[in-house]
Order: sequence, then C-alpha cells, then structure tokens
Amino acid sequence: MMQIDPYLPDTRPDQSGRLKREFARCASYRFLHVVFSYPCSETVNFLRDFILSFEYEHLIGHMGFDSQRALGPLSDILHKDIPEILEDLEVEYTRLFINSFNGIPAKPYESIYLDKGHLVVGDATIRVREFYQDFGVGLCPDYPEPPDHIAIETEFMAYLIDRAIDAYASGNFKKVDRFRDAQIRFLQQHLLCWAWNLSDRICVHTRHPFYRAVGLFSKQFFDSERKQVDF
Repeated sequence: MMQIDPYLPDTRPDQSGRLKREFARCASYRFLHVVFSYPCSETVNFLRDFILSFEYEHLIGHMGFDSQRALGPLSDILHKDIPEILEDLEVEYTRLFINSFNGIPAKPYESIYLDKGHLVVGDATIRVREFYQDFGVGLCPDYPEPPDHIAIETEFMAYLIDRAIDAYASGNFKKVDRFRDAQIRFLQQHLLCWAWNLSDRICVHTRHPFYRAVGLFSKQFFDSERKQVDF
C-alpha cells in the first residue's frame, strides 16, 4: 500500500479556503481507507486519535456538507473497550464485504460494478493497477486484496491530494497541476463510477451503527466529490 503519514503537523501554508478544503478531502480519504479496511486494534486506535486531530477538525469544518451528522455516532462507539468494539466490527465487516449466507451485500471491488462479468479481479482491476504504476505506486506483495478494493482506491486518492499539497507548499505549481489532474482522472475513470453505489448498499444492508455512519458519510462525500469535477 502507499506510504502516507497518518497525521501531519499543521505547519503547511494555509492561505485560502481551497487549501483548507484540500486538507479536508485528504483527511476524508484517509478516514475512508481505514474504515474500509478489515478492522483491527490499530483501526480503533487510529480512529480515536483521528477524532481528536486537526485533520478531523478540517474534515468537519470544510467539506461543505453536514459531516458531523454522519460521523457523530462514532465517538460513542469508540469509547467502548477495544475487544468489544472489534468483535462487533469484525462480524459486521465480514458479513457486509467478505462472506454472508445470503450473498455478500456490499462487495468492495470496482471490477464487480464496472466489468461485464461482475467478477473479482477483471479488466477494471488491471486498469487501476496501471494507473497506480504511472505514479510509481504499488501494493505490498503480501497485501491480501486486489488493487481495485475500495480501501486501496481511497488511500490512493489521499496520496494524490497529499502530494499536491506538498507541491503547493514548495511552490511547485507544475507538480500541483499534475497531481490535481490525476485526481480528476482517477475519480472520473474509476472511483466515482462505483463507490457511491457501494456506499448506498452499506447504508441499506448494515446492521451496525458504525458502518451506518461510514455509509452515510461516504455517500455524502462522494456526492461532494462529484460536484468538484466535470463528470
């Protein structure tokens, strides 16, 4: 997976509402990467720290929609003991995304939604991998999921935004344009073609307030992203 610092000190130039929104977008994609990954104790610790971080403040304050309404329930859930939280999240994550007696209600792979065969690992998977490679990004050899898993696609978007912010901070506006263009193309060609549908299926089928919050926030967020690009 990509190497992105989970938290960054708030020392970069912050001179415009647009830059604040870019911080919020990056924070949102980091959050989605974590919650769409299989839950573990590091997940809970990350989210507890995240809610207290400046990234969360940016996310709540500058997304242009009521993200607090979606994410508010997370604080109560995350105050429970980690073993109790994890047991519930692991069961529901498995039921939603991996295996369920009545069929998997929210399959988290782009190829399922966009390829004619609706199979895991298809043409869409290859196209996503090639997009990553164009930016020197690859998956860890032992990572268990294909590159078009929702957790990886959202992490890649966080990477692109993070690199654009770094380029802006150093005054390299040519590189800013390169990474901004990459974001738009990846959203148009990949993520926005299927992620909203996945989020909607999570909202419809989940039995757990944590994933209900995730589904609601991600639907709102992807709606917001769609408005930012010429789709």
